[in-house]
Amino acid sequence: MRKWFLAAAAVPALIAGGLLGGCGDDKSKDPVVFGSAPPPAAKLEISAPAGDVVPASSWPSACAFLTDGEIKALLPQADRIERLPKKVSVISILDKAQNQSAAEGGCSYSFWLKGATIEDVDASVQITIAAVADPELVTEHYEEQRDQDRTRTDRDGIEDHREQFGPEGCYSWSASYTFTAVCHQGPLMFQVAGSGYGTFPGVPDGDLLAKGRQWRDKVLAPVAGIVAAKVP
Repeated sequence: MRKWFLAAAAVPALIAGGLLGGCGDDKSKDPVVFGSAPPPAAKLEISAPAGDVVPASSWPSACAFLTDGEIKALLPQADRIERLPKKVSVISILDKAQNQSAAEGGCSYSFWLKGATIEDVDASVQITIAAVADPELVTEHYEEQRDQDRTRTDRDGIEDHREQFGPEGCYSWSASYTFTAVCHQGPLMFQVAGSGYGTFPGVPDGDLLAKGRQWRDKVLAPVAGIVAAKVP
């Protein structure tokens, strides 16, 4: 039996001097408006055979996980939504010589928060599939990955959210003021990351960690819940 899992996750790129900032502190801009997750939409076509894994070549496209309507429900100012599929490389945890890739195992959803930032600044949400397998195997790997991440010096503020975000399990970590949520639901293990820009309600513009945490709680967490609700 082979287990195929994500080899490494990309950390969102940093924009020098502007990460989660106020875009030049333009006070004429509106604050970022956060909405709420809409009711669950159609289920994704995700399943796995009992006791086995799904080869990466058969994984679904991560760019199908969120609709424009769902993004706008979470962020009513979102405009010019674009999707960029990302290739994901995976290795077998049983045989390191074995590897595969999923052409669209990851997806970057980018958009402009109209009225909240200048036009050339885009916010983003990235969704990356980490595994598709029998739910017991997924849970086992999720717990192993969580325990490993707790020992890493490049991943700060590990928080276990359990069912708070919506999926069966979720934890998050931060690096340079950006957050990544790692979650699992049924046969799917996935990650959600991304960055937002502008003035966040109740958060000082200079408090980048607080801004990153609010983007996690107001955007990344509900996105994880939306994805989990679509898993059969």
